[in-house]
Amino acid sequence: MVNQRGFRPAWYLRNRHFQTIIPNIIHPAYPEGQKQRIELDDGDFLDLLWSKHRSPQTLLILHGLEGSSNSAYAKRILNYCNQQRIAAVLMHFRGCSGEPNRLLRSYHSGETGDIRRVINHLKTCNVEDIALLGYSLGGNVTLKYMGEAETDPVIRLAIGVSVPFRLDICATAMNRGFARVYQRSLLNRLIHKMQFKQHLLEADAR
Repeated sequence: MVNQRGFRPAWYLRNRHFQTIIPNIIHPAYPEGQKQRIELDDGDFLDLLWSKHRSPQTLLILHGLEGSSNSAYAKRILNYCNQQRIAAVLMHFRGCSGEPNRLLRSYHSGETGDIRRVINHLKTCNVEDIALLGYSLGGNVTLKYMGEAETDPVIRLAIGVSVPFRLDICATAMNRGFARVYQRSLLNRLIHKMQFKQHLLEADAR
């Protein structure tokens, strides 16, 4: 079900660019928690950041494009979970935890294999009920996974925040006006990652 109610921003954040920039200027403290690495069957890895508290009821957080546990919104939700003694874990997409992933492959808005791997891992950590919270691209992954795993009894609810349902429209909007600043920032990060993986590209071409 998609909530059709309109978005009502705070009076001092009515401009969409203010909503994007200001939260990234005022950065909260990095959340306390425990880091964990999951080794994958394909030779790669996924990095998690757990909140301070553990519980059979756990919130699984997925960040947006080129986000991480260092993103302002991720730090805020994890700090809130720590304050409220809520069990939570943030899943880094491949190559987003601050260390490049080992394989040429990366992540995208329709790739749900890794979230499935993390959910299966959580089940081995005495997690019985999972709530999914995905931001932006992470929201795409969350909702796609829900469509694929309707019968998974461990998933109790799912929330998508600022989900780019129509990626084509979003890409066009990012190529206009001031939004090009965000486009340049994201593209620079992605280009840097691909340059770092140049040796993998060359090996794959042989």
